Amino acid sequence: MPDVLTPHMLVPFVDATFVEAIFADATFVDTTCVDAKFVDATFGDATFVDGTFVDATFGEGILVNATFVDATFVDATFVDATFVDTTFVDATCVGATFVDVTFGDATFGDTSFVDGTFYYATCVDATFVGATFVHATFVDTTYGDAIFADAKFVNTT
Repeated sequence: MPDVLTPHMLVPFVDATFVEAIFADATFVDTTCVDAKFVDATFGDATFVDGTFVDATFGEGILVNATFVDATFVDATFVDATFVDTTFVDATCVGATFVDVTFGDATFGDTSFVDGTFYYATCVDATFVGATFVHATFVDTTYGDAIFADAKFVNTT
């Protein structure tokens, strides 16, 4: 494994911990993150294509202009994370937990949330066009100006 991670690398992150890491203009294709921890990490203009995140934790992370295409999040945890102008396209979130997360101008196009939980989330100006929520739970969540056009809600509380 090289000492420096460069864009366009195929990298499996297993039990990796990134504290205050900056992923600026990085591109990750077919990347797998298992039990990876991103603490106070910044994803500026980063692109993840076909990424899989299993039991990954994003704590106090900032995602600015990040793009996730066909990404899969299984039991991932987002705590105190901020999504600014971040785009999720055809993403799948199964068992994901969002705690004190801010979705500012984030776009979730055709994203599926299954068994996901949103605690104290702020969805101001977020767009969930075509998103599907199955067994999703929203607790003390703020929806100011969020757009849920063509969204589907199945057994959601």
